[in-house]
Amino acid sequence: MPLRKSHSKSRFGCLPCKKRHIKCGEESPSCNNCTNRRVQCVYKSPHTPDDGSSRSSTSMSRSETLSGELHTARTPITVTRAQELHLMAHYITSTCETVSHGKEDMHVWQQIVPDEAIHHEFLLDGILALSSLHYAWKYRDSRLVYSEIAMNYHASALKGFRDALNCITDEKRCALFAFSVILNVLALAFPNICPTSEQSSREESVVTLIELLQGLRFIIRGQEDFAIHLAKYQPLWAPFIYPAHLPTPKPADEVAAALARLRERTNSIQSSIDAEQHRSYLAGIESLEEIFGQMNKDPTYLGQIIGWPTTVSPTLLDLFKQEDPMAQLIFIHYGALLLYTRDRWWGRNTGVRLIESLSRSVSNKHPDWVDLMQWANAAAVSVQQD
Repeated sequence: MPLRKSHSKSRFGCLPCKKRHIKCGEESPSCNNCTNRRVQCVYKSPHTPDDGSSRSSTSMSRSETLSGELHTARTPITVTRAQELHLMAHYITSTCETVSHGKEDMHVWQQIVPDEAIHHEFLLDGILALSSLHYAWKYRDSRLVYSEIAMNYHASALKGFRDALNCITDEKRCALFAFSVILNVLALAFPNICPTSEQSSREESVVTLIELLQGLRFIIRGQEDFAIHLAKYQPLWAPFIYPAHLPTPKPADEVAAALARLRERTNSIQSSIDAEQHRSYLAGIESLEEIFGQMNKDPTYLGQIIGWPTTVSPTLLDLFKQEDPMAQLIFIHYGALLLYTRDRWWGRNTGVRLIESLSRSVSNKHPDWVDLMQWANAAAVSVQQD
């Protein structure tokens, strides 16, 4: 076997060359290898392109995993202004379409949200994180580089989001609302794109996402506040608000039967749990029933699925964190809701994996509860066979 030609190693080569285990010429702003292969050339700090047009993304010294908790320290990735322009162009021409469901909300994501981001850096970082992750999914040769960039923007956006939640003003409401949707999409997308995000369990990721979104309860209180403060985002929320005199859409028969079994089990253990715990179970089931009903009426609008975590009560969340089996059963059926997102790049496998993971946990504790998980698991198997 001929020996592979050796080369002197350098710590300053670009990420695509490192991934391919080839020598990088370290040319700026793009090395010859990347130029020839027509892939984005990105260097890790301390290498800085000679044209002086680069900036290290704010607060990117430590990357944040999907779970929202700071993981191991990463070397900041230097992102040039040209790359940021490229990411914004990719968002406006491609990514925004993947979170839209029609012409009206396409206008919101393509024009209104970017305009809002000019005044709120956490929203801008969220847009760039989403665009980076979509680019990583779309172009496999650039997946390593752009998934890293996405995680760094995600970390920066989360810091700004938390700061903004500490001081909510009318001026920030629209930006916080838009970012909350992006945050949900990112949470669903990361495990499908970034293998490193699997280091935290899917359940922990769901918990952290819901905890982050608890602050949104203080942004909007009732339909009147939606109309007043989020009027320009009306295409995003209007399809899910039903006049009081109209009946709420009902879920399909098999879904209604599955949720009825959950209610029966909840009521059967009522004597062994406190009243607040019982109420939290029933409220969680009711909110799922409403959204399943809306999806049965119009399965093209996924916003209500993305927004379900904001409806979860602190009590139900605490029970889920404690691996309470009844709470896990409710979240298994949230996983079934997520199956509606399977044809989107950001939700492809999330629902299936959540159902499988939680079903194993519940089965270990209560093998006799298999009938309560049967419908959700059958739905997960069915979509994988399509």
